[in-house]
Amino acid sequence: MIYLAPKIKLYTYLYLTSRNLQRIFAVKCCLAKKVPVSKRINELQNIDVKKKYVLKSPITVGHLARVIAKLIDLFIVLLLSVLFYPVSILAGVAYISFADHTQHGQSVGKKFIGMAVVSLEDGNPCSWKQSVVRNLPISIPVLFAIIPFWGWLFTLFIGVPLVLFEIYLMFRLDSGHRLGDVMADTTVMAKDQGEEITKKSKSSWFENKASVR
Repeated sequence: MIYLAPKIKLYTYLYLTSRNLQRIFAVKCCLAKKVPVSKRINELQNIDVKKKYVLKSPITVGHLARVIAKLIDLFIVLLLSVLFYPVSILAGVAYISFADHTQHGQSVGKKFIGMAVVSLEDGNPCSWKQSVVRNLPISIPVLFAIIPFWGWLFTLFIGVPLVLFEIYLMFRLDSGHRLGDVMADTTVMAKDQGEEITKKSKSSWFENKASVR
């Protein structure tokens, strides 16, 4: 896994640069150039179609990297939940709820892979509220595990299908967003690229929004 991490980060960078970053800052570019947003998005979608044969492998690896990061976080939740059951369930829920807000949008799993969660509203790292909302499909079923037997059944038959559904959406949606991203208005990008673009464009982002008003 140590030797695979740099390759995963490289493919993740290509994947996120070609998909998510284009959509995050498409609106911003349109505001600056006074180009209709719908027209610009259609152009980006056409570019995506032409490049699919080139980006197929990086996109797949990017999705798998996100799955690996989430599995690492879920393993931490499992460890926290079984240490001093049932009280430790609360520790597991607390971790998964706020994990994407810590370390500038990086949970333990995302930090290992080299990803970060950012807000689609302003490009800043994921806030604690967005972290809680985007992880509700996981934290709620885990919380029910505090109830012996029936809670375990709820976690097994509701939580597991929800996680699988989120993975399905991530692979099927063109944006690569899972259910939690849609709920919290967030996205995942390569950590280094996200920091660079946010630093360069943070001031102009708000200036452009103010000029439109």
